[in-house]
Amino acid sequence: MPVDPRARIDGRMTDVTFEFRAAVEADLPAMHEVYMSVVAWIRARGETHWPIEKLSVDHLREWADLGEAYVASVDGDIVGAARVQRSDTHVWPDRDDGSALYIHKLAVTRAARGRSIGRQMLSAVEQRATNEGVGAVRLDTAMVNHRLVRYYLDAGYTHVDTVDRPPVPLGRFERQLR
Repeated sequence: MPVDPRARIDGRMTDVTFEFRAAVEADLPAMHEVYMSVVAWIRARGETHWPIEKLSVDHLREWADLGEAYVASVDGDIVGAARVQRSDTHVWPDRDDGSALYIHKLAVTRAARGRSIGRQMLSAVEQRATNEGVGAVRLDTAMVNHRLVRYYLDAGYTHVDTVDRPPVPLGRFERQLR
């Protein structure tokens, strides 16, 4: 789904074509590369909370087959990826009632960092939820990643609670849309 046709580069808006859409088979290698670049960055910081085996092309294909794999592209180049679900009984078993969309594994390449790609991806999911009559978007993140926690709070998400999900505590965040 097209969002804002501009992206923020060095603090200014510039004309580029941004698109957030369901991934197809041909996108899976690039989607995998996005995830592997983020995993490498996470591991370089000494963190291990994104298991690499759950981000294989075969796993991404399963997500795509379920209609849950999404990619973000700028001028045709895939620079972001996410899993968007209608249900999440693993992290949100107490609130999985059809009233929200769930975002998992939101990732943007380091090369595209600072261009508001992640915010545009969040906005695209929020717009989809609104269009589908869903009242909220929910996500979770490792509470040890203080920058990401701040990022979601700044994007309008509320910290609901923190749950114990080894290897790190997960903060559950929600944005009400109505």
